[in-house]
Amino acid sequence: MCDSKSPRRLMLSAIKRIIFLLFFLFAAVESFSQIRGLELLENGKEVEFDFRFENNYILIDVRLNNFLPLSFIFDTGAEHTILFQKTIADLLDLEYSQQVTIVGADLQKGIVAYISRNIAIDLADLPQVTRDIIVLSEDYLRLEELTGTSVDGIIGGSFFHGLVVDINYKKRKIKLIHPDKFKTPDPKKFETMDVSIVKNKPYIKAQTQIENGEETEVLLLLDTGAGLTYLLHSNTDSLLNIPETVLRGSLGHGLGGIVEGFVGKSNYLKFGSYHFDNLITSFQEVDSVWHAKADVHRNGIIGNLILSRFRVIIDYTKHKLYLKAEKSYNKEFQYDKSGIILIAFGKDLSDYYVKDVFPDSPAEKAGIQTGDIIKKVGFWPTSFLSLNKILDKFSGEHGKKVSIKLERDGECIKKSFYLEDFFLKKPKSARSPQGL
Repeated sequence: MCDSKSPRRLMLSAIKRIIFLLFFLFAAVESFSQIRGLELLENGKEVEFDFRFENNYILIDVRLNNFLPLSFIFDTGAEHTILFQKTIADLLDLEYSQQVTIVGADLQKGIVAYISRNIAIDLADLPQVTRDIIVLSEDYLRLEELTGTSVDGIIGGSFFHGLVVDINYKKRKIKLIHPDKFKTPDPKKFETMDVSIVKNKPYIKAQTQIENGEETEVLLLLDTGAGLTYLLHSNTDSLLNIPETVLRGSLGHGLGGIVEGFVGKSNYLKFGSYHFDNLITSFQEVDSVWHAKADVHRNGIIGNLILSRFRVIIDYTKHKLYLKAEKSYNKEFQYDKSGIILIAFGKDLSDYYVKDVFPDSPAEKAGIQTGDIIKKVGFWPTSFLSLNKILDKFSGEHGKKVSIKLERDGECIKKSFYLEDFFLKKPKSARSPQGL
C-alpha cells in the first residue's frame, strides 16, 4: 500500500476545475418579501465581521435556529439564502410553507426546493435575525468533493438588502454600512462605476474581445459565489464566439448536475479603467428559452478570482460600485498544465483521486488514468500538501517536470511528465477529458 494521509482541510484553486456552481443565480419561481437588512447594524451605523477566503470563496460562519455551526458562501450572484442539504433541515425539524422550482447552473433544468419561513440566523458575531430560506430537495452540488471543505449553503443579496457592503479581501473582512452613514470613498484611491441592481444582484457593463473579433459591450454579473475569473455565454452575442483553442469538459457541478462548457482565453476584458489581457475565460452556451425568460439578459459573469484583486464596495441603494485595485491586479492567472482533474474524497476529504484526464495532455502521455489516487508529488507526500498546493504545482511554468506517486488497484506506481500550456497549441477541435 502507498503512504497513508492525515486529515486536513483542502482547498481547490486550479482554474481548470473552476467551480462555478453558484455563479448563476438561483431564481425562485415565487420570490420572498423584501428584507431591509438594517437590523444587522448594532450601533445603527456599521458592523464588521471576519470571513475565511478558501478555495477562492468567501466563507462565513452561520448558525440556524441556534443549532449546528455551518459554513456558508457569501454570494453576491444569488438573491436568497439557500441551504444545500435537506438532511440538515430535517435535523432542525424545519417546516415548509411552499414548494418552488429554482433554475440550475445550466439554465435549463428546474430543481425542486422548499421555502422555510422565519428561521433564526446568526451570522458571525452579528445580531440574530430571522429570514426565510430555500432548502434544496437534494444536495445536487456535492461541493465537498470539489472543494475539500464543508460548504453548507449560501447567503445571497437579499440578506443585506438596503445596505452598503464593503468587501476587503486583503484583510478578510466584510463591513455592512448604513446607506445614510456611508461616506463616498476617496476618488484618488477608488474608481466609481454605475452598477445595476436587479433582485439584489449587481451587474456592470464591460468591454471584451474574443480572438480576432470586434470589441463588444457585455453585461456581467458581479459574483463572489463563482470561483473563476470570467465566464461568457457564447450564444448571447454574435461576437462572443468560442475561440479555436479551448479545452472542453466539466466547468463544475450545478444544481442540475455536471455543467459542461469550454475553457479558453479572451483577448481582453475591460471595465472602467481596469483591463485584463489574454484572460482565462470559461465559455458556456445557455438555453435560449431560459435566457429569454431571465430578469436580466446578461452575457456572463465576473468571478471571485478577479474580484479578489480589488477592494469591492457595493452601494445597493444608490447603485454604485467602488473599486480599489491591488498592486499588479492584472497579473497573469495561473491554470492547470498537467491535464489532470482532481477530486477530494474520503471521510475527512483527505484523499484525492484523478477524476478525468484530458486527451493528448502530459498526464495522459505519462499513462495516468482516471481513478488513480495521488500519494506523492515530488519529494512531498500528499499528507503534507493541501489539494490547493498540489494544483499549484500542476499550474507551474510550461516545461517544468513533475514527478508523482500513484496508487492504482492497491499498487504503487511512479510517473513523471512535463507541464504544457494547452493554449499554445491550435487543435482542430476542442479536447475533452476521458470521462466526458
